Amino acid sequence: MHQTPVLSEEKRAAILHALKILSGVFWGPSPDACQKMTNDDVFRPFDALAPDLVFDPPDTLFAIRSVIRRFPDSDDLFRYLEEEYLKLFITDRTSVPAPLYASCYEGEHPLLMGSPAIRMKERFAAAGLVLDEDLGEPPDHLSIELEFLYFLIERGDSGSSQGAVAEAAAFAASAMIPWVRLFHERLSDSSNITEPHFYSLAASLLLSVLQFIAGLTVAD
Repeated sequence: MHQTPVLSEEKRAAILHALKILSGVFWGPSPDACQKMTNDDVFRPFDALAPDLVFDPPDTLFAIRSVIRRFPDSDDLFRYLEEEYLKLFITDRTSVPAPLYASCYEGEHPLLMGSPAIRMKERFAAAGLVLDEDLGEPPDHLSIELEFLYFLIERGDSGSSQGAVAEAAAFAASAMIPWVRLFHERLSDSSNITEPHFYSLAASLLLSVLQFIAGLTVAD
């Protein structure tokens, strides 16, 4: 019988750390982040969550670490990630294979700043949050949605933890998983089957984390 995952304080901390890592990954590579990847196992927080996650493929953590180990020099890792990021998310000779915006996955003829972006603006306003205009990105950018999810789970540290976690679970299930699943499929289609690229593996981790969050309850 399937049991609903329970959010203990240990798992809450691991989820917050994992969301921060994934948000940074999809904001794009930086020399500092790549140096941290080559000097330390930045994906360690996922080990605490692994028993509760459904990876696709099942050895995703091993594979993503293997990709990083191919580049002991952080400059080489940065050049690799920058090239992949630009190719997959920013520009391509024909089209962007996997846009980072929820609006790009809604309807037959999706456009930027569609209803997912409008709904995210409304969520920010309802939560009393202000989106930094200097980011220069629509509010339905993947990393912005991940940071909002982080906010909801972190807010669960307060006395209203039950409601905050329920809101986080609902947001992951209804607002993120449907389009992130399509995003993951596009990245998988663009990846080499025998040697998946970093961002396809990161999207697999992301989808698994979202699926876990979508089923959360709070420990008594």
